[in-house]
Amino acid sequence: MLTSLPNSLLKLTKLHTLNISDIRLEQIQAQFQPLSLLTSLDLSNCGTCHIPNDVFRLSLLTSLRVAGQQLAKIGDGLSALQHLLHLDISNNLFTMLPQTLCALSEITALDVSHNRLTQLPSGFANLIHLQTLNLSHNSLKDLPDNFGTLAHLHTLDISHNAFVQFPQEVCSIPLLDLDISHNQLKQLPAAMKTMSQLHRLLMNNNCFTELSPVISSLSDLTTLDASENKLDSVLMTLTKLTRLHTLNLSSNFIDKIPPEIQQLGDMQCQVFDFSNNPCTLPSLENALNAGSVGEVQTLLQAGASLSHLDNVRVFSLICVYLL
Repeated sequence: MLTSLPNSLLKLTKLHTLNISDIRLEQIQAQFQPLSLLTSLDLSNCGTCHIPNDVFRLSLLTSLRVAGQQLAKIGDGLSALQHLLHLDISNNLFTMLPQTLCALSEITALDVSHNRLTQLPSGFANLIHLQTLNLSHNSLKDLPDNFGTLAHLHTLDISHNAFVQFPQEVCSIPLLDLDISHNQLKQLPAAMKTMSQLHRLLMNNNCFTELSPVISSLSDLTTLDASENKLDSVLMTLTKLTRLHTLNLSSNFIDKIPPEIQQLGDMQCQVFDFSNNPCTLPSLENALNAGSVGEVQTLLQAGASLSHLDNVRVFSLICVYLL
């Protein structure tokens, strides 16, 4: 274990990028000031439990990573990093984000995953240029009322939290990628119909008993994962999703695949996953065998052949790929 950074490193005064992640340091002394031209600094997993004050004097920093440092707070000096674009404080011990973070209005990417957050600060919406936000693996139950003003946000991960109701504030943001998996959600709001630009929706490992018709309004959707829920049927209006490429409905309670699902294959959908469902298939060939679909590769746990499926009860249709 190093006790501090070597002096020879601090003589590299023209250095722009410094990555000392995963190097166990007993302490990091206030010694970064000579590296005044640094734009990217990674102190992740150094085991120092604090951020040296000198770091906050690196006024040109655009990227700062301090993940896995057992941090529970950050000094007030954070607000001095006005050029910061990327901040990673994941895998720490934060129960509340510092208000000083809300002064970093230029930030475009923020990772605060794997902490102990129960709420976001009231000034969070000040991060008006935020594009990518990872809030996963915390204990959040809701989002601030003004969260919907983050107009540049395109990627949001709120998976592995404690949401019981879908945060309505999200519906007014032009998201492309939304991960709401591993929560306790039961319904999607009607207001979600405004999110027609959404490309990827991960809603697996929740408590949904049905696919809301609002999903059919997400006309740009290419990936839909609704696995590990309590679904008992397939929404036939999914066929309106003409750009859908991947559909995962595995590990639910679906007992029938409607013939209309073949229309997805007629379009762009290439991957269907209905594994771990008690599917009763009156005729898999009728449901999936359309001339334009191409070759259908099917693996059945029961080992049944495609030519004898009319009354077969399949307890695990492991995966269906339309090539």
